[in-house]
Parts: sequence; C-alpha cells; structure tokens
Amino acid sequence: MKSQNTITLSLDLLKQKQTFIGWGTSLCWWANVLGNWRDQELAKEICVLLFSPTKGLGINQIRYNLGAGKEPPNLRYMRKGANIPCYAPQEGIWDMQADLGQRTIVSYALENGVTILEAFLNSPPHWMTKNGCTSGSPSGLCNLKTEYFQPLAQYLVSCCQKLKAEYGILFQSLSPFNEPLSFWWKENNNQEGCHFDVLQQSYLIEEINKLIEQQSLDLIISGPECWSTYETIYACNHYTHRALQVLGQINTHTYHNDEQSRLELCRLSQRLKKPLWMSELSCGGTMPQSHEDMDSALELSEAITLHLNQMEAVGWVYWQAVENALLNHNHGLIQAEFGENVRYSLTKQYYVFAQYSRLLRPGYRILVNDDERHIITARSDDQKRIVIVAFNRSSDRRMLHLQPPAGFFLQSAFQTGPSANFQSVYFANYNEITIAPQSVLSLSLQRS
Repeated sequence: MKSQNTITLSLDLLKQKQTFIGWGTSLCWWANVLGNWRDQELAKEICVLLFSPTKGLGINQIRYNLGAGKEPPNLRYMRKGANIPCYAPQEGIWDMQADLGQRTIVSYALENGVTILEAFLNSPPHWMTKNGCTSGSPSGLCNLKTEYFQPLAQYLVSCCQKLKAEYGILFQSLSPFNEPLSFWWKENNNQEGCHFDVLQQSYLIEEINKLIEQQSLDLIISGPECWSTYETIYACNHYTHRALQVLGQINTHTYHNDEQSRLELCRLSQRLKKPLWMSELSCGGTMPQSHEDMDSALELSEAITLHLNQMEAVGWVYWQAVENALLNHNHGLIQAEFGENVRYSLTKQYYVFAQYSRLLRPGYRILVNDDERHIITARSDDQKRIVIVAFNRSSDRRMLHLQPPAGFFLQSAFQTGPSANFQSVYFANYNEITIAPQSVLSLSLQRS
C-alpha cells in the first residue's frame, strides 16, 4: 500500500489547461511611499528585486491606482501611503504633475521588463463623493453622487489617455471598482474605497464602454474585483446583459474562497470566454512578525497552487509586494519601513514567490497533474521545458516519484524552507525526490 506521503507524478504534455500570462502586484500604497523616498537608489534596488526577470522575481504586471485625493477630509484616518494624489484635484482642473510616487515606480518597473499595466479605482475623486470623503459613506453604501456616474467614466478614461500622452504609460485594462459589494467602505476607514451595487457597477461599465467605443480606444474593462470568489460569481451573474457583454476580463480577489467557488468561477469564465485574473491577495499567516515566517509563505504557496489549478487563473497578483514593516505583521514579499528609516528586508514569502515566478514564466501552459492541491505543473510554449512546483505544509517529508515524458531530464531544482532561501538542491534520480517538511520545491526539466 502506497504511503500518503508518497506522490507518483506522471506528466502528459497533451493534458493542458490555460496559458499563463503573468505575475503581478498593485502599486498602492507602497509606490506612493517608496517613489517619494529621498534615497531613490534604494527604491530602484527594490524594483530590480521585484521586476527583473534575471535579478529578481520577474513580476511582469502592475496595477496602478488612480487616486482620489492627497488631502481628503478623512486624511487623519488613513494608513501610511493610502492617500493617493488625484490627477483632477478639483472639478474641471487637471494636474498631471500629481502622484509622482507611483509614476516613479512605474518608470523603474518598465525599465525592468514589466509589460502589462492595469489602471484601477478605489474611490472616485473626493469632489465626486457625497460627503467629500475618499474612504466611503457613513452607511457603507455608494458614496458617488448620482449625477457623477458619467463624469466618473469620463475621468477614468481621460486618466488613461493623459498618462499615455504625458508619460508614455500605456494601460491594457481599466478596473473601475475595488471590492464594490463590501459594506466596510465608511468615512473612518483607513484606505480609499466606495461601495457599488451590481446595477451601479453595470451602469458605470456601460458608460466607460461607450467612451471606449466612441474614441476607438484599445482598452479592456475588467472587474468586478470583489473581495471573494462568491461575490465575483454573484456580480457577474447579476450584471446587465450589456455590461457583461462588454466586460473584457474577470478580476477577482480571493480573501474568501473555497473549492466549490473556485471551480464555479473557472466554469463561468470559460462559458463567457473571458480571461480570469486573480487580481488581489495578501498573505499574512497567523504568527508574530518575522521575516523568516514560513506560515505565511506556505499560505501563499497553497493559494497560488489552488488558483492556477482549480480557478485556472491566467494571471496572479500579490496585493502589496512591499509592505510597511512598522505595522508588525507578516504581509508582503518585501517589508520596508514607511518612516524616517529607509531600509528593507526580504521575507520568506519573497523566496516562495520566486519558486514560482522565476520558473513558471508568461506564455507557459498549465498542465493537468495527479495532485493539483499541492503541485503545479507547466510547460514552455516550445514544449522543451517542464516546470514542477510542489509545497509541503506538513511536518513530515514527502516523496515524489516523477514519471516525465520521454526525452526529458532534470536540469535544476530549488527549495525554500525554514533554513533555505531558493537554494539549489540535487537529486540523483527521479525516484528519490524529497519535498522537505514546511517547504516548497521547484523542478525544471529540459528536453534532451
């Protein structure tokens, strides 16, 4: 009888799923801080670690937050960096010199190979809101003035056009909401936000699409950007026919998800013939702050595995790649001090993310495998390379018996665990591959 700690993994290049497009991160709020650091060489160094495909993680997608205002009435409640400057600080007035922080980081990201940019909105500009507050209404309901739906659509499209004209920042997609069905967007919240019900979302999507069609713009509308996979399914199923028709990409957050909703969302995106992005998740684990924390790192590994295998997401986005170390948590691939001391540290999550992003590159095809709860398998576009990434959250080692297609050999292997950070490891043969306890193992197979 085979031990439950032994996995036999047979690989068939013909049993394939989605083509993977890329790894991403949101720029707010960290870019608003780092982009304004006095020591920009250090900010550049961090961007190399995140975006360079040869010296870093190879993140190739960024989400740019179109801010609602640098000094809103609710500023005193805001967490560090969350007050994102607005390109239209007052109605009818544009200030394209605003938001230097994010634009600076965008320039570094592009220099390091980022190719996909998405603009997204957390809150309408403060002057479009009912109470002038950028974090929400007193009740947690929609804070956008009724007469400003069309002006908001115009503002969003104009931002994309102006940023391209002024700075060469070209957005492939525009997401007009952030967790819109949530009711926690209230005026004393510590970040920008605004509630939109499904009919309000539908109307705004339709208004944005009208402008895109009128001006023949090459811009995709993405959404609904809900907090959970269940909410994303609900929103898509309750949009107007026209809104769902013109929605070009399904974006979902996964702060609450399970196997049932992941599989259902996968079926929904396939039925609608729309690409599905896991557009936001941050992992923090349950342990006290430590840059060596494996709990949050393995949480990250499991999330990537389930989202790519069960949801068949074509892209995977970490919320804030750089988190504020002064908040005493374990979120973030990198933790930097958002204060007077300009310094940073790599976390275990950074190295676990590397186990995936450095090997499973854009254009790879996800393959069906025998243990999709713990293992991701993928092949390169030319079918000359196979990548396997497996994680082990248990306290016992697991054995992997690999059965690769004919002509493939094990080229390299890397491991991250309690005492290893993307460390090269050696295995004599395919039947002696060990996945150490509390660790992630990546294998690269090459066709001979």
